[in-house]
Amino acid sequence: MIEPNEVVMKRYCLSWRQSDYVTMVATWDDDLVAHIPGRHPFSGTYRGKKAVLDLSVAIQKAASRYPIDIHEWLVSDEHAAVLCRERAVKGGETLEVDRIYAFHLAGGKITEIWVCERDQQEVDRFYS
Repeated sequence: MIEPNEVVMKRYCLSWRQSDYVTMVATWDDDLVAHIPGRHPFSGTYRGKKAVLDLSVAIQKAASRYPIDIHEWLVSDEHAAVLCRERAVKGGETLEVDRIYAFHLAGGKITEIWVCERDQQEVDRFYS
């Protein structure tokens, strides 16, 4: 049975808050596409669950990253948005950034993710 998008996004957000990456990744479609904006080494479009997972691991190795607050998630028949604040730490440097994640959902899975940065230049500087 296909779960409603609201259930999928609630599971995604709650597991993300709890650093339960196994449950979070289970919400992704095998053909997931992720769009990472900017001009830093992680920018680009990643296709397939494995490629997006490898990207997530690489970013986490570069800078420990976690949500500070998930302000809200909004869900419709085909899309969702998550408004959040994240922190990343590398060496003695900390980045706190407001982000909006936009999602496309189909068949009870997240099929596409777009990251929208409030301060893209600061993110580019931090990860470069």
